[in-house]
Amino acid sequence: GDRRPRRALGRGDAAGDARRALPRRPRALRERRLPTDRRRRAARALPRPHEARRVDALEPEDHDPRRRRARRGARRRRRRRGPRGPLARTETMSSIRVGVGYDVHRLEEGRPCILGGVTLPHPSGPTGHSDGDAVLHALTDAVTGAAGLDDIGTLFPDDDPEWKDADSAKLFRGALDLVRARGWRPVNVDVVIATEGPRIKPHRAEMRASIAALAELDVDAVNVKGKTFEGLGAMAEGRAVEVHAVCLIERAR
Repeated sequence: GDRRPRRALGRGDAAGDARRALPRRPRALRERRLPTDRRRRAARALPRPHEARRVDALEPEDHDPRRRRARRGARRRRRRRGPRGPLARTETMSSIRVGVGYDVHRLEEGRPCILGGVTLPHPSGPTGHSDGDAVLHALTDAVTGAAGLDDIGTLFPDDDPEWKDADSAKLFRGALDLVRARGWRPVNVDVVIATEGPRIKPHRAEMRASIAALAELDVDAVNVKGKTFEGLGAMAEGRAVEVHAVCLIERAR
């Protein structure tokens, strides 16, 4: 029969051949006895590189489980607070916000065409409870939305006689006052005006200057673009004006 040691015989594999057992470790390692060589014995006695402190070198109070839990809690709180010193003063995403505003108004014959605080020469103008300035209405929603405030319909309701035929510039300035009271200030705004009615391109510079003066921004921090509907949809016949606005705000210093 097979004269190999019994421990070297194993269960057969898929081919029917007996599998060999793995070679056994030296007896000294199995019993975890230190080698007799002095250098190896000294090396085993030294702390391992990943050990910050030897357990047997800890002070008696360090073994208190309450103190260990307190230290772990302090480390977690430091991680949540983030960096301190110069790193803590760097710009973070919590110090800037972005808001989006949208508004659409029908164009009606005989109404003044006021967009962005500028009166455009056109036979029809946007309707509304106030003067119908869809650009400033969209900007109002953008800046209040970025600051976490209510929209223009809640702040200046259209069923309040106070705002009947009101200047939209007054509404926009009032919204900016609320935003600044919360510790924010506008950084830049971007506006897209889509209409088949009044031409926007000849009046872009005047609109930018008007919005910049209201928001107390430089003109290069305000952009206004005019688009058309390319003959698509019900608004392609010059029946309405549609405005999209984006506003970036930051913490006031």
